[in-house]
Amino acid sequence: MKVFLSYAKEDGAIVKEFHDHLKAMGLDPWMDQERLLPGQPWEREIDRALKEANVVILFMSPRSVKKRSFVTREANTAIANLRYKKADDIYVIPVLIEQCEVPEEISERAQYIEISEPGAKNKIVASIMRAAEQQEIAILNGVEHGPYHVYSRSHEEKKPGQPGYDISLDYPEFVSAQFPEVAQALTKFFQGRAAKILLDNRSKPWDQNPDFHPEPEDEFNPFHSNGRWENFGVVSATEHVVSVYFNCSWYGAGAAHSNEYHEGFNFAIIDGQPYPFNLRELFTNAEKAAEIISQECRKSLAREYWNRSGMEIDSDEYWKETFLTNTAASLSNFDTFTVADGKLTFYFAPYRVAAYSFGSFTVDVPLYDLREVLARCDKSPLVY
Repeated sequence: MKVFLSYAKEDGAIVKEFHDHLKAMGLDPWMDQERLLPGQPWEREIDRALKEANVVILFMSPRSVKKRSFVTREANTAIANLRYKKADDIYVIPVLIEQCEVPEEISERAQYIEISEPGAKNKIVASIMRAAEQQEIAILNGVEHGPYHVYSRSHEEKKPGQPGYDISLDYPEFVSAQFPEVAQALTKFFQGRAAKILLDNRSKPWDQNPDFHPEPEDEFNPFHSNGRWENFGVVSATEHVVSVYFNCSWYGAGAAHSNEYHEGFNFAIIDGQPYPFNLRELFTNAEKAAEIISQECRKSLAREYWNRSGMEIDSDEYWKETFLTNTAASLSNFDTFTVADGKLTFYFAPYRVAAYSFGSFTVDVPLYDLREVLARCDKSPLVY
């Protein structure tokens, strides 16, 4: 059971004690100061460990939480992943190690535990074991999403070289008694996508460069290897629409850190067949829709940036220009989206609207706010 520990560096001594306790219990805790070696690409290793984690423990203190939002990039990523989990899934376990303002995303979704209370460690371990039971059931029986059962499948491949490569891709397999043809078509689509990514990201024999990438001393050298890994979340799966989100990371051999981006795939289910649709197909007036989405995204992003940093998003001239450019009123700026529960969710990767250290941002825009420009009836992919 892989357990990722997210914390502020100043709290390392407290978290180290907890790390050792989990390890003694036979679990597999991941703590950066225990796992990272000198010379390793630390951002890449953190991203990879977070994606592989079954459970994330968020250690909360005034050092790790600022203005009701988390400081660390990995903590914000874990919070974002919560939206793709079932309501009773145990994925994030918040642990309060010192009094602070608990972020709303936590207080509204998960019960936190104070590390000082009697039996705290045992309670946390019990939650981890419960998560293990849940995930074992999900592996065997799939996760129910509306009329579908969704299984997580993967392609994994690693090869040393100059450079080598390390690829790990999760993708969904759909099964449905009600919509068997839809399930089969969606599964083939995502299987094919994963197979193409695997082929595209292998280090090619003619691209080997011994002058820049030394021969690995061990069997595999992650710093001198290209990396590509991703996981997914089923945002919505109903009789009318299926929406799937992918969190994708890549690493270029020898780079300072990995990079992250997002992909959203949306399908209208009509007469027993899935039809992919894009953002423009939702609206009768693309320009007006872009203006509304731009306004809502700018307002929400500015608020979240302030929560994370305590600063206005336009306080730096370079990032102000970047933010304004990538949220301008053009639908092409908002192509990465998903649909669920009467809203569109838009995804902004690192560097799109803020520095890498802030991680990714998401913005929800209710369909109600777009009601005047939504396509209707047989002109729309969606059923209202």
